[in-house]
Amino acid sequence: MGRIRENINRRNQIISSIRMILENQGIDSGTDWDKDTQNLRNLNLLTDNNQEYIIGSNVLGITQEDDENKLIFVSMKDDIAILQEKLLNEAVQVFLEPSTKSVQLIFFVHDMKKRIELENLYSANALKMMKKQIKIEASKRGPENPNLKNRKFTLFSNFVLIHEHSKRDIWLTDLHCLDMFQEPPLDRNITRDTTFKARDEIQAQVFTVDLFQLVQRYNLIGDMLFQNNVRFGIRETLGVEQSIRQTLQKEPQHFWFKNNGVTILIRNSPTSVRGAKSVFLGKIDPIMQPDFSVVNGAQTITTAARYFFGLEYQIDHCKPPEKSHYEDELKRAKTLARVLVRVINITSEDVERAEQLARDISVALNRQKPIRTDDIAFTAPTVQKLIDCLRNSQDPPFMLVRQGEMANFYKSMELTPFARARLACANRPGVARSSSRNKLLETRSDEDGNVVFSYQELFSSDWVEEKESEDMNAIINRDYRAIWFAHRLATAYEDAMRKFSSDDREILNTIKNGKWYFTAVVTQIYNGFQTTLVNNKYLPDYSGFSANIPANLTELMGDFAELVVTVAKETAAEKEINSNLFKGEELYSNIITAIKAYFTPEASPQLEGKIHEQIKQLISKMELHQVKFDFNDPSANYVVLAGSRVNVETDAKALVTIASYVMNHYPELEKTILDKCRGWLHPSDDGFSQGTGTFTVTVRGKLYYIETHANTPSKCTRMKNLCRAANVSAGEVKWHKTGDATFTFCS
Repeated sequence: MGRIRENINRRNQIISSIRMILENQGIDSGTDWDKDTQNLRNLNLLTDNNQEYIIGSNVLGITQEDDENKLIFVSMKDDIAILQEKLLNEAVQVFLEPSTKSVQLIFFVHDMKKRIELENLYSANALKMMKKQIKIEASKRGPENPNLKNRKFTLFSNFVLIHEHSKRDIWLTDLHCLDMFQEPPLDRNITRDTTFKARDEIQAQVFTVDLFQLVQRYNLIGDMLFQNNVRFGIRETLGVEQSIRQTLQKEPQHFWFKNNGVTILIRNSPTSVRGAKSVFLGKIDPIMQPDFSVVNGAQTITTAARYFFGLEYQIDHCKPPEKSHYEDELKRAKTLARVLVRVINITSEDVERAEQLARDISVALNRQKPIRTDDIAFTAPTVQKLIDCLRNSQDPPFMLVRQGEMANFYKSMELTPFARARLACANRPGVARSSSRNKLLETRSDEDGNVVFSYQELFSSDWVEEKESEDMNAIINRDYRAIWFAHRLATAYEDAMRKFSSDDREILNTIKNGKWYFTAVVTQIYNGFQTTLVNNKYLPDYSGFSANIPANLTELMGDFAELVVTVAKETAAEKEINSNLFKGEELYSNIITAIKAYFTPEASPQLEGKIHEQIKQLISKMELHQVKFDFNDPSANYVVLAGSRVNVETDAKALVTIASYVMNHYPELEKTILDKCRGWLHPSDDGFSQGTGTFTVTVRGKLYYIETHANTPSKCTRMKNLCRAANVSAGEVKWHKTGDATFTFCS
């Protein structure tokens, strides 16, 4: 029974590590791969260090055949030659998939010596050679594609240390006691063995310890030592690793002064000091996670581990005099390199309170360096302004929180899911699905030096400029009132997707890849396609949005998938239903156009019969009794006359249509109208000679000439004078000009 639990625990470590890698690299698997029975068997083989085992991410269902980024998971025993052969073969198979542009090798190792061995075996130069081998082998297996040798792709590696240990206590020993401090202070008992009483909910000791001792604990426990470190797994971006290695190599005695130190957090375990020389951290057990974790300093420990064990590898694989040199360097670093350590003990007996304190401390300590894109983006003025407005609102639509933080407000969202939901609401579901975390939250400086987001849809230009709180609340309602619904709908979609079944492969592919398409379309329908004019652009307006997650969600997903497949077959350039269709907005635009046409009487007959029926079936199952529809299409050129919309091909046609309407509906003011519009509106009996650019209209049996030779601003002026002369009601006559809202006219 114990052995089974050990295997399950190691498997869970691997699953957790894979999820961390996916999260940090912005890979959205879109599937419940870690619940599949066959996948669990495969993951069990990865945990078994008695054999070499290799499996690709597409076999596990983490990525699909048409995804550009692929992962290959590797565990090994001792036979390097067999491992290399198997790994090359798997990499060739992955490379042969036409969509592959990136291959990542992820090695699960059980100690630092094995990691260093593999790092040397798959160094940067070795990976370059491996890429050439992959292309050569692929060309042999795929002779029908002569361009395989020239195809570009990236190949890189990653390593995860999975602990293999027996049950035991973990101490930090040989502390430098003169550098030790207690918080809250002890009653002068620092020289005798003590167990701290839970007088305070947080207690801590601060001391100095040899760096190599922390490296040894890491080698024993593995990456689980960093289980609560919210920045664990982020790639080096600030040159810190190189700085650490140089200090250890050249001046290890200065390491204490150049490093911020390490913080270890302990929960549910009494901390004791033994004669001011040792500190008890807790127990490790092969069937459970340790109660302590390094929450700040993971980069210090992992970089130091690679340095120390790298030297041991060099000593084992070189000859004198190099060997003697490496031995001296290793001895010097072990003896002189020390680091400041804080051990924080959460002593609160309230489990929820202890969890909250642990999370708050971990997050707070990891704000020190803005390594994560989320952390950088969270400090942007536009984000901070939104957070402040939401906090000051009596009924905020949601609340933004930093990654890992807990909030009392139940509608709490982190920045990445907020960005995906916002882009879906802004008609960018392809971007919401395909963009990585880093791309979604990418920032830059504008001409004035302000920090702005690359995806401008996240924060509209008027939000950036607005300073009045009343107007800011209006913008929040306009842009973000549907965000929480979209987020919950996408989450509910994922849950329903796991239970969805169909014999149709195209329907299944649509369900697997269409989460954000579905979210965007359903949100737009519930919003009645309401839009508003903002800085000469029509944007979705969610000010009046109100909707609940539909109870028949799974049924709606099936109907939507059928509609998507039909529209794709009729309109998309790429007829195959795969993930590529959902990475852009072309198919989404075609779906929205078809649905709008369904609700527009003059356009509805133009729909294909099957598409019309599928939209009808979808709409009939949605509760839309209170939804009011508005179809201000920014790509259309049309006039609205007393609520009736009429499409017009040109600006001239817009002027003629409006003039004809006014003349027909306000005959009693004909004389005033002709007087105010003299120069471009002529009755046929006044001797006007018709020329190019002149239209004729018949009003109550009488012929009129309308001159249209004028630029767009002049046409707007003519419409204004015409409507004023006839006392046309406000909003009765409108003109929406294609692509240039500056000259859109409204009476």
